[in-house]
Amino acid sequence: MPLRILHITRDFPPNINGGLSVAVGGLVEAQARAGIECVVVSFDNYRPASGSVKREPERTTTISGITVIHVTGKAALERAQELAVNFIADVVHVHHELLWSFAKAVAQFNRSPTVLTIHVLQSEQNRLRDVATTQSSEAQARALAECSILHAPSQAVANILIESSLALGGRLKVVPLGCDDWPGAVEASEQERFGDWPMLLYVGRFADICGFAELLEALATLLSDDPTLQVTIAGGMPDNPRAEKRWKKRWDKLAGDEAARVHWAGWRSSDELSELYGAATMLVVPSWFETFGQVALEGMLHGTPLITTGAGALANLVDEECALLIDKKSPESIVAAVQSLLADPAAAEARRLAALRRVQSGYHWDDRMDAIREIYQAAMKS
Repeated sequence: MPLRILHITRDFPPNINGGLSVAVGGLVEAQARAGIECVVVSFDNYRPASGSVKREPERTTTISGITVIHVTGKAALERAQELAVNFIADVVHVHHELLWSFAKAVAQFNRSPTVLTIHVLQSEQNRLRDVATTQSSEAQARALAECSILHAPSQAVANILIESSLALGGRLKVVPLGCDDWPGAVEASEQERFGDWPMLLYVGRFADICGFAELLEALATLLSDDPTLQVTIAGGMPDNPRAEKRWKKRWDKLAGDEAARVHWAGWRSSDELSELYGAATMLVVPSWFETFGQVALEGMLHGTPLITTGAGALANLVDEECALLIDKKSPESIVAAVQSLLADPAAAEARRLAALRRVQSGYHWDDRMDAIREIYQAAMKS
């Protein structure tokens, strides 16, 4: 009989809210291709601890042959739990710490083991922000202690967990995430990158941990110095529109007359992102820390020249051969790297081709399935 995996996540595609959505969507579709039977419980724009009392009914859809139970409010929670329990999964795979209580209850009812994937390492994020604890970090600590198997998506994450005081035993497994065969990736990788109007691209959430403040400061300088430079920012904060608006106001104040030269593209579909990756002269990923580096991987897949900090898991993904590396928390380093890339197209072309070769040699989700199966087998033996 095929493996039966229940995924507990948030904002499953086509509802996209950052890298977690993209990663889990790619993983589940690859598992379906590999003959693993999956059901997904997706908490869409709803957090169990938020106190939200929406009266929307439970909604079940089928996406690429995968059953997805959508939870958008408390009224749907009981029905979703009933459907999840009736699936009788071999393994309950949890993708967000704030959903741990729900997942644990389902797993205990069916005596199923649990796998927890760390998509955001909350303790490291708090350390970089100089914050003691948050609701998310406390929830993640409980989930880390109680899960059957802990899945780290990079060696960088595993190293931090090993150095912590958490008793991991043999529960820690390291398997990198993957990427899909984007329909537009091949065409994008063949696009000419260095025209008269170079385009700088940022993709992702607006957050300090993503280096977004430093990026905006660097852009103010770059746009003032180079009248030909174009900038596209794809992403935002769909679950916090007020904070997104504050970031844009911050940019308007910082950039003055140059502010209108930034195109705020919002969240885009995969096809639309492929077009942006293909049109970009460079992709800037200025993160303070990454647990994996989904956007960097997507850019590499599309052959987009990459400027990045190499922080956290990015150091496991890229090096100076395939990316122009910058210091984290440094607008000056971003400015210097952009100017260097534009001044030496031949070097940028060599790096982007090296990145393209790297990502084509084992980063597809289908290449990950044997290792993912081993994680599930370890959980079932625990």
